[in-house]
Amino acid sequence: MENMAFYLAELGLGNYYVMVLFSPSQIAAAAVYSARCILNRIQYWNQYLQNLAGYCIEQIKDCAKLLVRIHASAADVKTKSVYNKFSSPRKGHIALLPQPRNIEERL
Repeated sequence: MENMAFYLAELGLGNYYVMVLFSPSQIAAAAVYSARCILNRIQYWNQYLQNLAGYCIEQIKDCAKLLVRIHASAADVKTKSVYNKFSSPRKGHIALLPQPRNIEERL
């Protein structure tokens, strides 16, 4: 879960729209929310996470959707440094996990 959240956040850092439209704390919260959705964790976002992050789902949903779209095309972009980093055994091969087909519905 932790590696997936880090992976999504780092993918977002390389995207112009993510960096311009959202604050760093929103990106971090959206990365955790997206990771929980991708890995199908029970309760994608709960009161405890909301209190820790300071954001409700509605405040991070757009960022999460953008991170998921970036994740879906990460293997196909020209600069694959983040993808290669998270494909390594040290990072649990997290970049190699397939994205669930119905992920957009979960968000």
